[in-house]
Amino acid sequence: MDLREIYKLIRNQIYFVIALILFGAIIGAQSAKFFPSGYSKSQLFFLTTAPVPDAGENSYFAPYYAQENARNFTDSAVALMASQEFLEEVLPEGASVTIRKVAPQLIRITAQSPNPADLNSPLERVSQAYNQKITEVSPNAYASQLKAVSQPTAPAFYALNAQILAAAGAVLGLMSSLIVVGLKVYLKL
Repeated sequence: MDLREIYKLIRNQIYFVIALILFGAIIGAQSAKFFPSGYSKSQLFFLTTAPVPDAGENSYFAPYYAQENARNFTDSAVALMASQEFLEEVLPEGASVTIRKVAPQLIRITAQSPNPADLNSPLERVSQAYNQKITEVSPNAYASQLKAVSQPTAPAFYALNAQILAAAGAVLGLMSSLIVVGLKVYLKL
């Protein structure tokens, strides 16, 4: 089968091919409405510990162990802050927060909301609530604290582009129509 025969087959089924391309493009463009969109704002925090004053003979190594404890505790801190129970206590209705460990002691907190005015309080609330909760849980141990390293970023709008999704849907429609036309020819239907 040469290129002319393939062209004839596709030309004979051109309405079917165009219909699937349009169907894929419409589905792709409409699917953008179902994906989340809104505003986001993030800030970097440093997890540190303050050693408990101790007059013991190992006080020379206390700062080292304090930093090692903070470094080892970062995963636990992220898990605590990302837990559903913790976030339900802290966040207002409609806001969501993503918490990620960036480096051994750096944590990025990102707040998302449909309204940019609602983005200021979640970043502060999460860090303050964490600092309070940790002092309640272990008041006599090393007190780990979240301290802001950077200023919060400016609110940025995020959403999937409907035109890109429409183009991807059109390509998928074209591919599926060519597969169906090829199967019809192969099976001689």
